[in-house]
Amino acid sequence: MSGFHPPTVVTKDRVWPADELAGMARRWRSTALRDLTERSAPVALVMTNEPRAIALFLALSTLPAPVILLPSDPRGWQTSPPLPAGTPLILTHTQAGFGERGRALGLDVRVVPEVAGTGDGEPVPFLACPGIVLFTSGSTGLPKPVFRRMAGAIANVRYRIKALGLSASSNVVGSLPLDRSAGFSQVLLLPMLVGSRLALVDSTDYSSVLRFFATSEYAHWTGTPAFADVLVRAARARPPGHAAPHSCLAAGRVSQRLFDAFLGTFGVPLRGYYGTTEMPWIAADTRPASEVRADVAGLVPPVVAVRIGDRLAPLAAPSESGRLWVKSPWGMVGYGFPPDVEARADVDGWWGTPDVGHMEADGSLVVMGRVDDVVRTGVGNLVSLGHVTAALGRFRGVRDAIAVPLETAAGVVIGALAEVDQPVTASELRAHLEADLPLGLLPRVVETIDNLPRLPDGRPDRLACIARLEGLLGEAGFIPSTPSTD
Repeated sequence: MSGFHPPTVVTKDRVWPADELAGMARRWRSTALRDLTERSAPVALVMTNEPRAIALFLALSTLPAPVILLPSDPRGWQTSPPLPAGTPLILTHTQAGFGERGRALGLDVRVVPEVAGTGDGEPVPFLACPGIVLFTSGSTGLPKPVFRRMAGAIANVRYRIKALGLSASSNVVGSLPLDRSAGFSQVLLLPMLVGSRLALVDSTDYSSVLRFFATSEYAHWTGTPAFADVLVRAARARPPGHAAPHSCLAAGRVSQRLFDAFLGTFGVPLRGYYGTTEMPWIAADTRPASEVRADVAGLVPPVVAVRIGDRLAPLAAPSESGRLWVKSPWGMVGYGFPPDVEARADVDGWWGTPDVGHMEADGSLVVMGRVDDVVRTGVGNLVSLGHVTAALGRFRGVRDAIAVPLETAAGVVIGALAEVDQPVTASELRAHLEADLPLGLLPRVVETIDNLPRLPDGRPDRLACIARLEGLLGEAGFIPSTPSTD
């Protein structure tokens, strides 16, 4: 039997003791899930940020079947390839409303009854399933299923615990969605393996996160840069004196502006972190607090290797940019639903990430954007969308931004959408870009917005941003004479 146990989970409403969650999982396994104990094909659940979903995942993790973690937004259930017809979709009674969508996709929907968790009963092997299926973000197409072995996921999180210097007293605040790679690892597995308490909140509930921070009882939090920005602005609107865990990670690029604001508000640095659904924990800034830097993902751990270049080659010279290639002991098996999994397209054991970056002289990995963020415009200019986005982020009042390619009758042009927290006009942004960028990199259309469209993991929704900006262009790709962006 495995020695894994659920964490005690604290929500804004109540405390869910570890024994109660374990008891619920055991009861479901011995009753509602009894006919699945010999099943080897995948089973699915909706991995919402609630204690009952954690207990149900633990019950499913005792089965000999891979577990599919579906997002709480059913739009994300439309995947490529599609979910296999007949897959059991197990729901808690509070999730029964998802049943209609599941049946429409041909899934075998089952709702487990409400049960009382008790501390007695035979021990069961939590986290003993072969692996999990997570999904890519779907930022450029339908989400793709990614199969990762449970043993690799556990080894990965154990390494994180050691690298971050966490212990059994390192309680965790969890606000990332549990169906995402970073949320599953940093919010669920980490407190399970370290043996600490988990404060679990919804991925948009910044008020509860600040309340848990204020107790000074928590040592670790991982969030998105967008969520960290909201925390800073919310904290500044309250009386002074704000606490935060000493270990705060941002799953995404941290601008200098956000880095300074977070440090000034909470007194701890916001550490960079980089990983993908396919290849978690590629780099993190695990240096002493005084040495943590903005705009870098951090250091690559010794057990992971990175090479940089359009083609697989030895490590590039410092600051030379190119595609990131990774060799890691805990990467995905491949895309798909077991047993139909397409093996990783490795080159001599190296996996080519979808991202571009470079290594700085001090060993810091900088992630600049995606490989497909370098586009050729209709007039023949080769444009790095990451450079445009970075230039937007250097303007006062810009919290976040995205540059995207827009298809027009005259060919590809560049559009930019900036999320602002103070009055900023599109004309001011265009003037800033004209002074900051070469002529060939300038966007054709620029718009400001209070809140960027976002995916469930907090990243900008690329397709939604493209649709919004294309609506501002005329048929030939030119901005109307009286644009609506100012």
